[in-house]
Amino acid sequence: MSNVRYELTENELQGRGPKVLYLSVSQSGADWLSLSHSHPHTELLFVTSGAGWFRLNGRDYPIRRGNLAVANPDTVHTEISSPDKPLKCLIVGVENAAFDLRRNGSDGESRPVFDFPGHSDGLSTYLLAIERELSEKSENYLLLAHHLAYALLLYAMRHTGLRAVPKRNKTAVKECAFVRQYIDEHFAEEVSVGELAAKTFTNKYHLIHLFSREYGISPIAYLMERRIEEAGHLLRETRMSVTEISKVTGFSSPSFFAKRFKQSMRVSPLAYRNKGANPVKDYPPP
Repeated sequence: MSNVRYELTENELQGRGPKVLYLSVSQSGADWLSLSHSHPHTELLFVTSGAGWFRLNGRDYPIRRGNLAVANPDTVHTEISSPDKPLKCLIVGVENAAFDLRRNGSDGESRPVFDFPGHSDGLSTYLLAIERELSEKSENYLLLAHHLAYALLLYAMRHTGLRAVPKRNKTAVKECAFVRQYIDEHFAEEVSVGELAAKTFTNKYHLIHLFSREYGISPIAYLMERRIEEAGHLLRETRMSVTEISKVTGFSSPSFFAKRFKQSMRVSPLAYRNKGANPVKDYPPP
């Protein structure tokens, strides 16, 4: 008789590797908000049904059932559902790790969407088990779902070639943090890269490089996302006209606002309002 013993040290079980923070199920509906956002941790998005797009670094990547999309720490991202194929995702928050998204080694193209050729059945097994625990809420369901999510993470790393790299533990570059806060507070005003560079005493091209490296999006693209985010809030919560909203959120004209809103949200401002509006507040016109 043979007996092989495998010792698992505490470091191997709980060390500095990836740690699952949370689980959530996101499903397309009237209250679906495709607003760009970021986290100080990594987020993994497993598509369980439907199709749509994963927006990262200002670029849209098609996603469908069976795909995995990855947003590394402090990277601005969102997911957008296809109108005719409602998107449903299991989202896993992961601490202590970022993931190398480059293909074919260090010189490969960085792409955030992965599939599981030949291993989709194994992926479905984990996803269904997690969803069952979260829906049935049996004894110790959260603990079990957490461990299943960690197993799912390891399974994904094995079959997609994802490689965890240590998270960069640093605060945002001083200039970038100032620019982001300035945009958050002044997005409705006329803002240019030249003006932002002057306020931070940097070259505007250097500022674009720093900001894009830090947040995964250029300063002007971030400005547009903030305007779209505020416009979406006003469309849902007020009776202001599209013309009024375009003016108070800093767009040069209603037509330009409508064009940029549809590019970002995949629907027109009026269609967005009709789909999920709750106009309970009356704001005075500007």
